[in-house]
Amino acid sequence: MARFKMAGAGENKLLARLTAPELDRLLPQMEAVELAAGQILQEAGQKQPYAYFPISGIVVLIQLTEDGKTAKIAMTGNDGLVGIIQLLGSETSAAR
Repeated sequence: MARFKMAGAGENKLLARLTAPELDRLLPQMEAVELAAGQILQEAGQKQPYAYFPISGIVVLIQLTEDGKTAKIAMTGNDGLVGIIQLLGSETSAAR
């Protein structure tokens, strides 16, 4: 089983489950990015060209309600990815 690790940061468990050939196909299209706490990855309705595979921290999807309040609707850490909607063929998400 392949392991995908970033220097000193741990691993993404989803990527770690890929076989070596599967991971080899993805790696040329991937790059490591460092994100700040509170950084917004996408606004609702905007085009999101990237998928993120967290290796540390938590990413939260937030839905804006009609009255302007926010609701946390999903979250993921190093066990998943952010941007599944793009991988399924949509360019935008209804969540922030």
